[in-house]
Amino acid sequence: MSQHLDVARSHLETMIERVTGSEKAVHDHDGNYHLDTPAGRFFTRVVGSGPPILQVWAVISDGVECSEALLTELNAINCRLSFTRIIWIDGQILMETNALAFDTTTTEFDMMCDEVASTSAAFGPDLVATFGGRPVFVVEESARQEPPSQSQRPGYL
Repeated sequence: MSQHLDVARSHLETMIERVTGSEKAVHDHDGNYHLDTPAGRFFTRVVGSGPPILQVWAVISDGVECSEALLTELNAINCRLSFTRIIWIDGQILMETNALAFDTTTTEFDMMCDEVASTSAAFGPDLVATFGGRPVFVVEESARQEPPSQSQRPGYL
């Protein structure tokens, strides 16, 4: 791993710790950090061979077969989104957003997490009901109805 990725990962860990209130953010064997909110579970990591890119994503559904109808629906959803995007890859429907890792502030990271959580909550249940698969980003009913309060900010697993 390059020095830039090491520094970017350290920056991400600091943002995770500040946003979640955890003592130490630790990544898994793939370099992913698992985050949890009352609205659902999602992940973040730093990647890139050029400028390091910060990615935040949620797995909406796993075990989904690709079809023309699914891709048409995902494209229609993407046309409605500004900063997030929804994709199908390897049997999973993912909601994700990206930013330049070094330019992302803690406030912006928190907003990225909220955006992925809220868009996953908005579109996920209908996608699972229509196209199947195993729901991964499970949404509590109360989190769907009102925006998260300060105490509902992402928590580190």
